[in-house]
Amino acid sequence: MKKAAKPKSPNVLTYNVVKAMLRLLSTFLVSVKFQKDPEINKIKGPVLALGTHSTPMDVAFSFLAVRKKRLNVVCGRDVLSWKWLNVFRKGLRMIPTSQFDLDLSSVKAIKRAVASGCSIALFPEGKISIDGRNLHYIAPAITKLIKLLNVPVVFSHAYGGFSVKPRWGHGIRRGRIVYKSEVLFSQDQIKEMSSEDMHKVLVEKFKYNDNEYRIENKLQYKCINPAEGMHYILYKCPKCGTEYEMDSKGDEVFCKVCGYKVMYGKFGQFEAVDDNIPPVFDRIDTWYDYQKESVVKEISEDTFEISKPVSWYSMDNVTFEYEKMGEGMLYINKEVIGFTGKDLIENPVEFQLSLSGLFTVVQKVDEAIDLTVNTVIHRFIFKEGKYSAKYNLIVEEMFKLNNKVE
Repeated sequence: MKKAAKPKSPNVLTYNVVKAMLRLLSTFLVSVKFQKDPEINKIKGPVLALGTHSTPMDVAFSFLAVRKKRLNVVCGRDVLSWKWLNVFRKGLRMIPTSQFDLDLSSVKAIKRAVASGCSIALFPEGKISIDGRNLHYIAPAITKLIKLLNVPVVFSHAYGGFSVKPRWGHGIRRGRIVYKSEVLFSQDQIKEMSSEDMHKVLVEKFKYNDNEYRIENKLQYKCINPAEGMHYILYKCPKCGTEYEMDSKGDEVFCKVCGYKVMYGKFGQFEAVDDNIPPVFDRIDTWYDYQKESVVKEISEDTFEISKPVSWYSMDNVTFEYEKMGEGMLYINKEVIGFTGKDLIENPVEFQLSLSGLFTVVQKVDEAIDLTVNTVIHRFIFKEGKYSAKYNLIVEEMFKLNNKVE
């Protein structure tokens, strides 16, 4: 049997070119201030760089913050389908993983890379923040990985990152980001601390609310249409309770049924429009919490189940291309999320995932849900052009209910 090639750090030329490009973008597109623990530069050998995932630019900022290390980024397999990344992908030597699925192959690849002297960048939340806050759950398995690797851990967070590039928004908004990095665990601490104590530290470190941060610090982020796309996550009217009749345009979010309308203010707060109906909620996250409460009530019903028509695509793990596979219904109940339908030659197809261990899903702005089954990404695009935010909330709240997570 042919021996597997020894893992390598990113190619020096590719990495430096990418870093130079990122430095320019960070200077001219956004205003980033790096606050770095000087102890980071003193670390000899590989590190595990952990970060929150409030913005797509977190990966770029980690390259610039952990300056003296070349980071092999652990990324979702979907990233391999990004065409613009093709020219850099081979040189960056990223480590693909299956999002929200047990992927022992990626754990082995990370272990082998660190053993070969590589430093790793990992974002444990697994997806970009939807509402400007941390993901509700940090899997305890991350502490097992830290113990397994036994290298210093660096932690970073982009204060203001969500406001510069919110998941639901279009384009980049120019404004201030403070990217703070620190040594979180030394090798001695990793050996001395229990996994439970380490996990408690991680949970506290990963807590953030970019909406509060922006309002408290009166931060403005320049954008022509700051509210456009917001109805992607704020789908339920807080006045009449109608779902998926919200829309957004310019700096306003409004209900097409009852006329409720608010303006997204310059500091990220909701304001009345022309002294009209006052806002029911003052921030994105408080409005999003209202939707969570509604979902909790809905899933408490014994007969709960919803099902919506979708087009089914799968990503080829060799070509990294998405191919249409068929059509059918994406359903979710108290126990599973699943697909039932037909492939392109009319053969019946059905598969499902248990909700007991699935703490979130990937939701796409083009109103789709990704589910990984045996390292293959299946993408379900809702034919009605809505529902991904609600499906995501159902998965997360059902996980909390099943696992007694607060």
